[in-house]
Amino acid sequence: MIESVNVIVSQNGDDKVGDFSLDPVRGNVVFGSGYQQWAFTLERFAGIWSPTFKTEPEKLKEKLWGEWRFDKKGKKWTTNEQDEDGNLLPRSFCQFILDPIYKVINFCINGEIEKLRKFLDNMKVEMTPEQWELRERKLVKSAMTNWLDASTSLMSTIALHLPSPKVSQK
Repeated sequence: MIESVNVIVSQNGDDKVGDFSLDPVRGNVVFGSGYQQWAFTLERFAGIWSPTFKTEPEKLKEKLWGEWRFDKKGKKWTTNEQDEDGNLLPRSFCQFILDPIYKVINFCINGEIEKLRKFLDNMKVEMTPEQWELRERKLVKSAMTNWLDASTSLMSTIALHLPSPKVSQK
């Protein structure tokens, strides 16, 4: 999808105005669900995972996109699809971003409240007692918006990547 948009932008863009191509590593792409009101950027997950990998979020976000994979056994980042034993390595975007999101959704849908509590506690996400009473889809929306609030990701992306109204009107 991002590549398709970039093709359209490159065909119709004006080089004098600037580079409007989309690149999650640059931080001008927000992923999420408008329906459920949650969203994230690579920078958000780089901040979550940087203590684990003992590296700066700025460096880590590059590893969370594209062909990068993390070889747990070798404890290294690689672009190889397999580890030394021939086992397939998942892309880091899937392993460190999509899989945790799917976990939260599945915990909510399957009623695994204690697993959800443990996960959200690890992520330092708080929910009200009323929110903990919700089930299935309502619980998904509540847990995801508390964890990955859309307004935070959208506002930071807008502030950092859109020109001011004064500049854009030129």
